[in-house]
Amino acid sequence: IGSANTQPAIITLNLSSGTHSITAKYVGNSNYNSSTSSALVITGTATTITSSLNPSVIGQSVTFNATVSPSSPTGTVTFNANALPIVCSSGSSLINGQANCSTTFVAGTFSITALYDSNNISYSGSSAGLTQTVNGH
Repeated sequence: IGSANTQPAIITLNLSSGTHSITAKYVGNSNYNSSTSSALVITGTATTITSSLNPSVIGQSVTFNATVSPSSPTGTVTFNANALPIVCSSGSSLINGQANCSTTFVAGTFSITALYDSNNISYSGSSAGLTQTVNGH
């Protein structure tokens, strides 16, 4: 990917849960020697999400719980409803691998996602989703 005279390649990885060792290798050519980088160890994460009340009714408080494993990473979880951020009354920082978000809804069906952003090169991000149904009175 690329050469000594081009821009570096950017690769996006979708890592499974667990530990991964990542290296970059340049195969070389007639002008440049080959080389391999030192290994970067990244832990892939997995996120799950649950709802405290599904279905719910208009105005009922619903708490979404996101669990990120392994439970050691720090960072935040962004909760979205139909791809729009939910303003969480309970915050969204990970504590012992869990983050919660409480909110209320109008009637309808909502696609809820929990997106984990580690802000740490040692852990990959991950996401999970569920459908929340909110009925009228």
